[in-house]
Amino acid sequence: MASTLDAVSSARHLTGPRRQVLEALDACGPTDPGGIADCWRSRRPNDTAASLGDRLPGLISGLLWKLEAVDWVEPIDDRYAITHDGAAALSASGTAARAVGTRTR
Repeated sequence: MASTLDAVSSARHLTGPRRQVLEALDACGPTDPGGIADCWRSRRPNDTAASLGDRLPGLISGLLWKLEAVDWVEPIDDRYAITHDGAAALSASGTAARAVGTRTR
């Protein structure tokens, strides 16, 4: 299933932890939740979530199914990889996040 999210919708779905998972998969993937956690910690050692220790892979597992539901990651055997749509959401999110932040209510 192809992602049909536009840039603004992508920014709404791409929360900080989801962004970190995508960034880790982009940099270190494909890998399993433990590998994503290791990559997250090495890339952002002062991040609050990185201090969760052994609980971080569980948090990541909870995020992966959500990212898979919007076609931003895909399972490959026992690992996960970022998809083209996930990479596009990640690269477009900076501009889209600014657009969401400047919208009037």
